[in-house]
Amino acid sequence: MPLKNIVISFQNFKIQKPMKTILSILLAAALLSGCASSSKSPAGGSLTFKYTTVGIKEGYDHNSKLLVYEDGKKIGESVAKKESEGNSVTIPLSKGMHNIRAVLNSEYEGEWEEHLVENTYSLDCLFEQTVEIKGNKVITLVFDIDQEKTIIK
Repeated sequence: MPLKNIVISFQNFKIQKPMKTILSILLAAALLSGCASSSKSPAGGSLTFKYTTVGIKEGYDHNSKLLVYEDGKKIGESVAKKESEGNSVTIPLSKGMHNIRAVLNSEYEGEWEEHLVENTYSLDCLFEQTVEIKGNKVITLVFDIDQEKTIIK
């Protein structure tokens, strides 16, 4: 319920204080329930990435964050944490098929860069797939530096 369509006028009414309080509470409840339902993602679902990096060599536990793209457009980003700490990011998405790219970014010497072999890392910390969203979906990624592979669960 869009808030701009709600019009209430008390100009011609004299309302006793207890009744005014009750009406105020009811109005607030109605507005909040309208806001709550409209603040839910109209998307119809969400995609959550839970991820961790294992096998990190000593001295290489950089700050990292996962950036998520849909059709080349950035749609989400996790908070930055050390690579050794687990992390996650949730993005609202509409139901249907989506081309998703999630790539770990590491902070090295003050600069953020994609954790990819082309940037001299030993592993592409990357997820690229077409994903079907029917509701809330969780994908778990384990970036295994020792095994040089990404495990998708």
